[in-house]
Amino acid sequence: MNTEQVAIGRAAYGRQGRAGFFDIESNKENIYRVLPPIKSLAPKSKYAQFYATHRGFRGTDGKQRPFRCVEEFNFKTKVITAHCPVCDKVAELEAQLKAWADSGAPKDQVKKFRDENIFPFQAERKYYLNVVNPENRIGILPIGSKMFKALDDLCKKQEALGRDICGLEGVYLTFQKKSAYKGDAQAIFNVELYMHRQPDGRYAEVIHHIDQAFAQRLGPEAADLGMLFNRILTVEQIAQIIALEGNARAQYMDQLFAEENKPAQVYQPPQGYVPPIGSAPAPAATMAPPPTAFAAPPPVGFSAPTSAPLGTQQPLAPAVPPAFQSGFGAPTPTPAATAPAPAPTALVAPPAAFQPPAGFTPPVGFGSTAEPAPQAPTPPPAGFGAPPPAGFGQTAAPAAQMDDQEFINMVRPKKEG
Repeated sequence: MNTEQVAIGRAAYGRQGRAGFFDIESNKENIYRVLPPIKSLAPKSKYAQFYATHRGFRGTDGKQRPFRCVEEFNFKTKVITAHCPVCDKVAELEAQLKAWADSGAPKDQVKKFRDENIFPFQAERKYYLNVVNPENRIGILPIGSKMFKALDDLCKKQEALGRDICGLEGVYLTFQKKSAYKGDAQAIFNVELYMHRQPDGRYAEVIHHIDQAFAQRLGPEAADLGMLFNRILTVEQIAQIIALEGNARAQYMDQLFAEENKPAQVYQPPQGYVPPIGSAPAPAATMAPPPTAFAAPPPVGFSAPTSAPLGTQQPLAPAVPPAFQSGFGAPTPTPAATAPAPAPTALVAPPAAFQPPAGFTPPVGFGSTAEPAPQAPTPPPAGFGAPPPAGFGQTAAPAAQMDDQEFINMVRPKKEG
């Protein structure tokens, strides 16, 4: 019998900043019970952890090698205080793509370029939660900032009534994203208490209590949200990733993440930490070595560096909940299965009928496999004071190999949830 136990803390709402992954599906009820702060987040009273990551780069095995975005933005002054080479490159490609679209490029070709060269590499900003679904399966639920605000508001309202809905005795919640179409910027996000219809026709909340048997599952099945992405990449390393192509880039990603296979230190809660009554303080997660500060200056062309750790975790396909009966849960969890990677698709060249205006060169992105014909950059119009963006009208070096195309087509686009 597994006697391993894990520290469980009490959530502090409004102070936020190995399992499978769940998803928020649009226009349907997504039912989950949010678990309390556990493992390294227990002493911090945090039931969620925020990460901004770049997920579009893969190693030679085809698996994602996500790392934290190092961009820092001052929301008061609306100024980027620390630049990320990937974000800078994405912004450059967006500007060039807009100019290409304004010149008359077909909409389907513009969309294809954005899907393959921009969306997979944009920073994905999510809050990560440990949850259990109606099938009694424990997993990680990433949600966007709007959904998290709706969740935290609900938690604080219930806390004012003397109830901790993410505590040892929690309840199932309904997460909803109402949108008219995929990528709808006006989508509505909402989180409510889930009300289950009883045999007598009445509706009631579904309670989930963390007993000793369930607590023993948290060690091996629940993730340490504080350690999801624990690899550190410097600005110089990120810039080198962008400079490389094809198999050379994949091999470099292998080198950067090679230390992941080394034994990690065992997580220990801070000295003097006493878990709340009803929880067991025996830690079971692992912790990577602490990050080191950046010492070298950034390469030419990039602004001030920032630090950020991160590791990898392949998302797993969510299970389809069974028809609800008198209650939720099964005696044993259903193992998560890794979703098969889609077959790569070939790059489609712009139709022969489309001719961009003289002097304009379509942008070259991460997923491009062919080099466009070199042309002279278009001079700015009379009276336009600012110079054209760096790299505008220039051609990129030809791709050494086509391996990149395979992994780009397997990356899911960024989405709010």
